[in-house]
Amino acid sequence: MLIGGRIAALVAAGGAAVAATTPGRVGEINRSTVGAATATAGEGIHDFCEKHDVVGKTRAGLVAAGNQLKDFDKKHQVTTKAIKGVKDLFTSSSS
Repeated sequence: MLIGGRIAALVAAGGAAVAATTPGRVGEINRSTVGAATATAGEGIHDFCEKHDVVGKTRAGLVAAGNQLKDFDKKHQVTTKAIKGVKDLFTSSSS
């Protein structure tokens, strides 16, 4: 269902794009309808984001993920080991 819905959306978007570029009355109607629908959808998305603090929650999630990565790196010395590996690679290849 999820994949079918995405395919249907892509087909509909493609059809709308073709109709929007069609000269004449069909193109005019499509361009005015799609423009209005796009504006309405944009307002709805903006309202949803404001109501549910999507930006704030996304920011908090990214900060938390970054902190976890820092802690993991500190515990397992990933960056230090990677730098050492690269240095060793260049040192051994130049010998």
